[in-house]
Formats: sequence, C-alpha cells, structure tokens
Amino acid sequence: MEIFKIIKEKIKDKESFLKSINYNSVNIKLALKRLNDLIEQEDVISWLNKSNYDFKYSNEDFLRLVFKECDIPESVLLDLLKETRKIKKLENTNIIISTKFKRTTEPIMVLAAISHIRKIKINPSDIYGKTLEEEYDYIISLMEEHLKTNNGYLKIFGKINSYFYESKQNHLKIIKYIK
Repeated sequence: MEIFKIIKEKIKDKESFLKSINYNSVNIKLALKRLNDLIEQEDVISWLNKSNYDFKYSNEDFLRLVFKECDIPESVLLDLLKETRKIKKLENTNIIISTKFKRTTEPIMVLAAISHIRKIKINPSDIYGKTLEEEYDYIISLMEEHLKTNNGYLKIFGKINSYFYESKQNHLKIIKYIK
C-alpha cells in the first residue's frame, strides 16, 4: 500500500520520530514495537483492529499522529476509519444451524459449552464489500460445505434441518432447508 511507502520514507529515525509525538524514554520501547507493527502490516485496517495500546494513545490517535507527522492528508485517515467501522459492524456475523433438538437428559452446562457448533462464524473481511450476488454465493457455499463436512448431522443436536443467515450489509436473508 502506498501509505506504508510514505511512512517508511518519512520516518528514518524511529526513536526521534516517536519522541516528536510525545513519547518519553519510559514508554518508547512499546511505542517502537507499535510503530514497527504498523509499518510491517499489509493494510492499515487490520492494524487498527489489533490491540496495540501502549498506555499513551489509542490506535486511532496513534495513527492520526503518524499521518500528521508524515504529511498524509487527514481525509485518507478518515476514509480508512470509516471503512474499519463498516467492517467492525460485520464482526458477529454467523450462519445459525437449526435442528429439531429437544433436551431430555443432557446437562445444561454441556449444551451451553457446545452451543458454538450450532453457528458458523463468518470472517468479516470475507463478505465486506461484496455485492448481493457474491455474498449470496459465498454464504450458500459455506452452508453446503458445512453440510457435506458434517454429513448433515451435528453432535448431540442431531440432524440438520436448516441454515439461517441474515446480512448486515446487504438486504439479504437466506434460509436453506435440508431434506
């Protein structure tokens, strides 16, 4: 990404750069690690989503200072932050698996511990920015792959009856019934 080229070119002496943005000798080690992580990242969005707190600045504040010191326009940062927030909205996106399970003798604690197998977690970056058709195709392929992998059966919960997915970025609801 071009942003990283600019940052690498502008920051020759990392320690003096960090001192210019108000880091002192006590927390310079954490800040240096943080700056190196930023420069080594493939994209700013994934770096923003990581936990990099160094007891001085949040990720956004740190990035804002780096952009300011490197003379990168704030509009670029604002676009990145807007995109990051859109991806964060997609974080808890799942496909819910439905069975006709009725609890009889199973302990509630066991059921609570394995309830995660009734969901398929979706990585937000896999669906972000996709068109309605692309998202539909991707979700259907995940459902079919899961069905094939598990032979239509979930441990303890029984035969899979259907899958349910509701999109947070497109107006899309998918319910796939299994015969």
